[in-house]
Amino acid sequence: LPLLRLDADASAPAAEAPPAMVSVAPAVRTDFAPRHWAPGSIISRRDARVASELEGRVLQVAEVDQHVRAGQALAVLDDTALRLRERESEAELARIQAQLDLAVRQEQRYAQLAAQQNIARSQYEQLRAERDMLAQDQARARAQLAQIRHQRTQMVVRAPFDGIVAERHTQQGEYLVTGASVARLVDTTAPEARVRAPVELARHLGQGTAVRVRSADGERDYPVSALVPVGDEASRQLELRIVLDDLQAPVGTAVDVGLPSAEARSVVAVPRDAVI
Repeated sequence: LPLLRLDADASAPAAEAPPAMVSVAPAVRTDFAPRHWAPGSIISRRDARVASELEGRVLQVAEVDQHVRAGQALAVLDDTALRLRERESEAELARIQAQLDLAVRQEQRYAQLAAQQNIARSQYEQLRAERDMLAQDQARARAQLAQIRHQRTQMVVRAPFDGIVAERHTQQGEYLVTGASVARLVDTTAPEARVRAPVELARHLGQGTAVRVRSADGERDYPVSALVPVGDEASRQLELRIVLDDLQAPVGTAVDVGLPSAEARSVVAVPRDAVI
């Protein structure tokens, strides 16, 4: 009985495989240019370490992740010494102004006496010279007062553009020296990709050349916004920039950029899946 069962199974017709699912696409002739994929990073076109022009003790500083407008205070320094110098300069200017007013009145009286030949001409000219020197002293005092008032305005470190505070380089109560950085301000609404490309690709690149940017959101073509035609002697690479106005990605995100590595040529193209 077992032998008979095996013979019956062997004589049964083999099951046919189901038909394969295929699709059809036409082969088309198109322009094709090979690409060189280079790594890049998203940066901001406006990324600055804002520094102070004067020194002083920090009274207030913006918080990290704070959005600020252009002209808004990033840090406030103690201006007590400048306020005292301003009062001193105002008093000095008032003193010189009083002396100048007196010299002007005396010059007018001496002019009448000199016209009537009641005084020597040299006395009148000496008084005029003293009046002119007081006028110069007044101009210098006004300039010093304007300088002090300008320095008082610089005790408030303001944002040069709209942005977000990415880093804070000083704390409240610290003494800030001239030229020291207060905070790092980044404009996150102006992203661009910075890419290093081999120097030999420079002949295929230029401002306006279309390149392909690959990120987590997919791939899209963008024009080259800037190309620095100076290569590094060690790495033999040059830098190019690509404006990404419609790409929503944080500054510092890694991207891949496809750069044309040869002249475009006409080829017959078929879907990649058909070849695989």
